[in-house]
Amino acid sequence: MISTFDTRFRQPSFFQLLEASMRISHLKPATLLLFAGIGWACVTESTGPVVPPTNDNPIRRATITGKIVDYCTNNAVAGAVISVGYDGGVSTTTSDASGSFSFGDVPVSRYEILNGQLVANDVYTVTASLVDYNQAQTDSAKRYRNYYYQNAILTYTSTTDSTGLIGLIGSVTFMISELNTTIEGKVVDRDMQDVPNAVVTVFDQSIVAGAVIAQTTTNATGDFTFNNIDNGVVVSLSAMNSDGSQQGTLPGFLFLPCNLMNDSLRSHVVAERIRLTPADNVAPFVIAVTPENNADVTPGGFQAVFTFSEPIRQTPYTRTDLGIGHGTIMDAITINYIALKKGAAQVVYTAQWNASFTQLTVSPEALTGSARYTLNFIGAAGSGNLRDYAGNALVNNTLLTGDFEILNFTTNGGSAVPATPTLTRRLIPGLYVDLDFTGGNVNFEWTSVPSARSYNVYKKTGNGAFELLAQDVYRTYYTANSGALVTPYVGVGSNPLYPMSVQYAVRAVSADLVVGPASTPVTVSDAVKPQLVGAVIGGALSTNLYPYTLSFTEPMDVVSVETSSNFTFSNTGGVSYTVQRADYLGYTGGFYVVRLTVATSAAPIAGYVLTIGNNVTDLSGNIVDSAANSQTF
Repeated sequence: MISTFDTRFRQPSFFQLLEASMRISHLKPATLLLFAGIGWACVTESTGPVVPPTNDNPIRRATITGKIVDYCTNNAVAGAVISVGYDGGVSTTTSDASGSFSFGDVPVSRYEILNGQLVANDVYTVTASLVDYNQAQTDSAKRYRNYYYQNAILTYTSTTDSTGLIGLIGSVTFMISELNTTIEGKVVDRDMQDVPNAVVTVFDQSIVAGAVIAQTTTNATGDFTFNNIDNGVVVSLSAMNSDGSQQGTLPGFLFLPCNLMNDSLRSHVVAERIRLTPADNVAPFVIAVTPENNADVTPGGFQAVFTFSEPIRQTPYTRTDLGIGHGTIMDAITINYIALKKGAAQVVYTAQWNASFTQLTVSPEALTGSARYTLNFIGAAGSGNLRDYAGNALVNNTLLTGDFEILNFTTNGGSAVPATPTLTRRLIPGLYVDLDFTGGNVNFEWTSVPSARSYNVYKKTGNGAFELLAQDVYRTYYTANSGALVTPYVGVGSNPLYPMSVQYAVRAVSADLVVGPASTPVTVSDAVKPQLVGAVIGGALSTNLYPYTLSFTEPMDVVSVETSSNFTFSNTGGVSYTVQRADYLGYTGGFYVVRLTVATSAAPIAGYVLTIGNNVTDLSGNIVDSAANSQTF
């Protein structure tokens, strides 16, 4: 029988083959995936040129032979429809009583040069259809899959092969197995509880390793059954719960026995339980800590609560009922009392998990008012013993304080929240002045708050957060070193790229340690104008083309100093000057250098002036000092 499509030169795609198979056999796609799993192979050509056939190499036709036998009994299977596509159509034949079949006069269109000789070879996909065979079987246990596929590799041989053929030949053997095995099993979770509606998949490990044979779902008690599985093959099983959050596999392979005793008897295999575990590779973390760091709280009934992103697996380490001294999490959490005139002391506490194990509540006993405390959870968080059910260890949440850092809090007394101080910066000539890019000492003062016991000073660098710079300050002024006001900066010789400001704020603290609101911040940045400290003309690069080297006191804004129009020449004596390019060279010889390449209409005449325009700035946007922005040559 010849079909109307050309499978020799246009092999059907996997999905075309799958669709056709489904129309013929009405099987589920999960079953057909195994059948098409081999795919299409192609002949690998040598690196030499492909040579067409000549009179010296007349063999252009080949013979494909093969046999189809039972996988378990090795008995021949007669009546299978075998097909292969060539010459613009599909040729078919039927396996005989010995299971044998053959195709003659199969064209070979591929040639390559191997070891200096012209060699013909090719690959064809041979299809074995058992559709008609299966329909003729009254005993369903005697049926096979509807389709099998094998590749026939055509090669030239100069000797007679086992079939008595000589020349271009290829042979295939189909090992097929009756579909008379039943597999039963159960899916359970990590606590050995039944998992209903789990998807269970059987994978072939014999005929096409890794291909899907069948798929089903578990019933209300977690049980599953597969019927009509290949007799005598090796399979593997996997399962996944309905939302995909838990997965598991059957340990090892499942070896299905060959049924040789009674042809009508179905093999029955009971698999071990498939145990599901969370399919989770995301580490848990603390999503909230109450109170927040540096909060002022009421001492009576105080509780600190750690909320986790997912349940924490309960182990002997996570027990909270044994108290201190048993190697549990209770030994890793400490609460310390830091009084104003007394040394630190550890506070007794209890702890309790919630029902879902997503919150741990720590309850200290008998906190006093107007005191400062710390809660140290670092030992527990970093122990590696707090893990989710997938085994992922707790990781640090860098967006909050209190999980992998010490949590600070104070207890209030009877005083009101202190008022907000007003903060100002002091500039005293010769003592506290505007700072250049290297930074320096900053002095500021603030208004006195009548109810304040002391003051806390905070500093913010760049885009960071305000951090405590000094506490228990008993005066209303403070001096701090700003650090560099550009970045990156590692000292003399640095080539910073960006400006960086520093901010300061102050809070008043009451007698019982209640911290008031922060003042309006004072911002400190580079406020010193850059200066041109030297300009030198170099030897001519070519006729009327000269380099100029300009030295500045500060790191400059690259865009502004590399804009040629920002540099002008005057008092030129009739000679025209054109800045062809400006290049920022960074820190060189103690200054920040710009090189100009200038073309002139004639040799320069002494007395001309180079002026730096107002658009040239340092990194902080300060324009060049008008008292030092020009050079006379």
